[in-house]
Amino acid sequence: MKSLIHPYTLIDNTVTIGVGCPIFMRVIIDPSVTIGDNCVIYLGTIIEHEIPIGNDCFIALGVFIVVRGKINCYVFLKIDSRINEKICIDKDFLIRADSVMINDISPNPVVAGVPARAST
Repeated sequence: MKSLIHPYTLIDNTVTIGVGCPIFMRVIIDPSVTIGDNCVIYLGTIIEHEIPIGNDCFIALGVFIVVRGKINCYVFLKIDSRINEKICIDKDFLIRADSVMINDISPNPVVAGVPARAST
């Protein structure tokens, strides 16, 4: 299935987007980002720098990613969460709403807060 990209997005022509990815309006994706298959990039998200995003990720409303790290498969970034440092987000990971990731947190699959810490 082809990816569905809203016409009101700003996506650099060097971005690689997998199949089956709906990308909603007002999304900005800077150069050299790679997005895996079946990812959802929701309204108002900004993704800067070169970052690979794995398959089956959900990036919710207003997420801001400003790193050169890595986001593995099955990651859920909730509303208004931020990733501000060069980090690697493990597979099967949930970042709660309004959280700010500034360092690697492993192996706990759920984080919340500013800065983000292990949560339940």
